[in-house]
Amino acid sequence: MVGPVDFDNDADYWQQDRWSGQFPVQWHIIKDVPNSQFRHILLENNENKPVTHSRDSQEVKLEQGIEMLKIFKDYDAETSILDDFNFYDEREMTFQEKKARQRVSSTKNDSVELADASIKKLSENLGEALQLEDCKEVPKTE
Repeated sequence: MVGPVDFDNDADYWQQDRWSGQFPVQWHIIKDVPNSQFRHILLENNENKPVTHSRDSQEVKLEQGIEMLKIFKDYDAETSILDDFNFYDEREMTFQEKKARQRVSSTKNDSVELADASIKKLSENLGEALQLEDCKEVPKTE
């Protein structure tokens, strides 16, 4: 992280809308390293759980941090997250299109329900008006 969190701008790549803001980062190492390479590293300040169970902002002590960096450096990875960007971009576009179609469909359903309710109310009002007319035309008997 090389700058502050900017809460006025959101990243478009989150699958869920519960996160907000973004911050700049500088990548030092970009490669896929399986969690299994790190599970043996335990964090005393996190109930001695493996580092792979850590969450955002979990502090990692110097000794464990150096061990993690050594694993990153030495691991011979054939892939990296950069290889996956096209896949995730396409998946996100598909997700956004589906969301937009659902919104349009929901709006159409709301319009149909509103039209149905309006027609029903109009029908009821017309029926009441006709009943009133019928009552006026009944001849009085003497």
